[in-house]
Amino acid sequence: MLFGRYDFRAVFKENAILPEFKGSTFRGAFGWALKGVSCSMTSRECVSCLLRTRCLYPTMFEPQSGSSTQGTVQHPYCISPPLERKRHYARGEVFDFSLLLFGAVNNYLPYFIYAFEKMGNSGVGRGEEGPRARFVIQSMKMNDQILYDGQEQRLLTDPKPWELEYDNLPGFSATPAQSVDVSWLTPLRIKRDNRLTDALPFHVLVRSLLRRVSGLFSSFGQGEPDLDYSGLVQRSQDVSIRHSRLQWLDNRRFSSRQDREMLIGGLTGRIEYEGEIQEFLPLLELGSILRVGKQTTFGLGQMEYRVG
Repeated sequence: MLFGRYDFRAVFKENAILPEFKGSTFRGAFGWALKGVSCSMTSRECVSCLLRTRCLYPTMFEPQSGSSTQGTVQHPYCISPPLERKRHYARGEVFDFSLLLFGAVNNYLPYFIYAFEKMGNSGVGRGEEGPRARFVIQSMKMNDQILYDGQEQRLLTDPKPWELEYDNLPGFSATPAQSVDVSWLTPLRIKRDNRLTDALPFHVLVRSLLRRVSGLFSSFGQGEPDLDYSGLVQRSQDVSIRHSRLQWLDNRRFSSRQDREMLIGGLTGRIEYEGEIQEFLPLLELGSILRVGKQTTFGLGQMEYRVG
């Protein structure tokens, strides 16, 4: 599966006020900007539009195909907003965010850059000089190489997305491990028995990782990996929790579609597992790359891990 991580650096043109968790703000503004960039039939809803199957906006935001074997509709992107929980930004202050792209949509990178430029012109959050705070894109990098110069507004070179394969992950090699420390940088939302869970046994995390990996690879790659799914789940139940500092964190977002405020809380903090960990390391590595759980498009489910 083709995968690209594109790291943007931007600067505010005026004083700004943003929510503590900025994922829904960035995702919503990006959606409106991309629709403005790609939509040719602005008077129609996507579901009744003749151009639906050829338009980038519904491919990103309203996919009808690309379901996993579990029936979950997959989106070919994630927004990674600024992680700091600060709310006030000064004019001229720099902030960073990332866009993750899966599969063929990597070929449409210029559209997304243009959408972020348009998003900057319209603004995000609240501004002191208008309803929203405007910003400009300074640069965009991939693997620490500058691909886009915001001042000249041009691509300097073509991107080179990774070809992700379960058994051949770039820069990864599994090492003998008897424990692993997993940290959640943004809230994790996982359903267990059709309910959001506030506990995270290792087998629950493994099940969610397997759903994420199989769903993305089957939707945007060459098919889901050839894994012993039931065996992995069974063996994951032998891995125990050594120490947990997880806590539930509630964030609020405003849904313009539903015209109401909604909670998008989840688990944050750290949890340490012990047991036969080694065969699960590729899953954890993919989780750190692809995110895991619900509402990853908002930036949720961002994780790191450290082998003990």
